[in-house]
Parts: sequence; structure tokens; C-alpha cells
Amino acid sequence: MKNLILVVVACACALLSSPAMAETFDFDTGTPALTTGQNAPFDQTSGAITASFGVPAGAGKYSIQTDASTGFTLTQFSSHYLYPNNPNRDLLDIKFTKALSSITFTFATADFPPIETPTPIVLTAYLDSTANPPVGSTTAQGTYGTDTLPMGTLSFTSALPFNLVEIGIQPGGGTGFLMDNISVTAVPEPGGLALLAVGLVPLVPLARRLRRPR
Repeated sequence: MKNLILVVVACACALLSSPAMAETFDFDTGTPALTTGQNAPFDQTSGAITASFGVPAGAGKYSIQTDASTGFTLTQFSSHYLYPNNPNRDLLDIKFTKALSSITFTFATADFPPIETPTPIVLTAYLDSTANPPVGSTTAQGTYGTDTLPMGTLSFTSALPFNLVEIGIQPGGGTGFLMDNISVTAVPEPGGLALLAVGLVPLVPLARRLRRPR
């Protein structure tokens, strides 16, 4: 019985220490394949997570582009990236099929002509709907370098789960933002631990019988 308990404890520790699921959406390797000029809304699946890209203001506000199609040089992006089709500072919503604990992505802000301080972007995280109270928010600013536009990285981590983010650019010189290489970490699902607990229930009476003096 002692050996059995040790095995169960070891299994529980393995489940508790298993790494959280992490996936990246780069608009190049997900499914279904995206094409240059394709407008949002669209879905992308990477591993076991699907992300739905939508715009509250309506379709056609963002599209998939490349440096070849825009004429930009954005070295921190991969081949395809998300691009604003107009200067209206439209919000972008991304809904994920799994609850997340963190999200990180690379961005550029459409600051024309270059201004002294690039315009910040802001991310607000929610659970299920933007009608619910925000889980949290953060802002980030790009920096000027050799690229056509100021570029940077935004990261958000939360102790509370979220599965929806809304991203926008703050009022200022920038007319929009571009983004790529969205990395997310999913909250570990408790299914394995729940099954383990169910499996332990029949062992309780057995353990009690073994402890009784004879």
C-alpha cells in the first residue's frame, strides 16, 4: 500500500509540474493558410489553440500584408503580419479557444512622419466578453531604429485567466498599429488532476481496512 501511495504522489507531482501549453501565431505557419491582402475577420489555429481575429468596427479594417506589399522594412516581423487598412485607429479583438495566463507580441506603430515619442498601444484583457470587467491592461511604446516604423514588444501576464484581448493605439501621432508573432501561454487544464482524484476514491476504503488492527 505504501508503494502504491508513493506512485500516486509521484503521478500527481508530474501532473502539477507539467509545463503550460504555449503557442505562437505568426500569420505564416497556422491553419488555414492566409494570403497577402486577406482581410479580417479570420481564424488561425496553432497547435491546440484557435485565435479569432475580429474588429468591432466591422470587416475590412485590418489585412494580412508583407514588406513586399507595403514597401516597409520591419525586421522584427516574419513574412506576413497584420496591417491597418485605414488611419481610423480601429480596435482589434482576438478571442482564443483556451483560457490564457500570458500574451506577448511584436508591434509597430504607424507614426508618420517620425515623431519624438512613438505613440503607445494598449492591450486590455477580458474573460469571454468585453462587456465583462477587464482582467487587466498594459501599454507599450516602440522605439525608432533602422526600420520604417518604430517597433517594440508588448507583454501581458495575469494571475486571472483571460481568453479575449482588445488592442488599440492611444491618441497621438500614430494612426494605427501593425502586429506579428503573437505568443500565448494557456492556463493548465485541471482535467488530469480531476481524473486522478476520481481514481483515488476507491483506494480510501482499502487503506482504512489495511490500517485496522487484527
